[in-house]
Amino acid sequence: MAHAISHAPAYPRPVGRTNVLTSQELSWGIVLLLAWLGWPIAREFLAWVLLKAYDLYITYVH
Repeated sequence: MAHAISHAPAYPRPVGRTNVLTSQELSWGIVLLLAWLGWPIAREFLAWVLLKAYDLYITYVH
């Protein structure tokens, strides 16, 4: 059964760049790594981002 979830990227990649992380992707990767390693500031930041995303979802989508 087919599903409606698209596997296309959420934004177009710059032309001519293949398998290279953008600065935004690299920054998020570093934050996730630091949070996984137990750095408290990164954990607090990720918790804030998730709560803010949930708040925006409840406010504007739900």
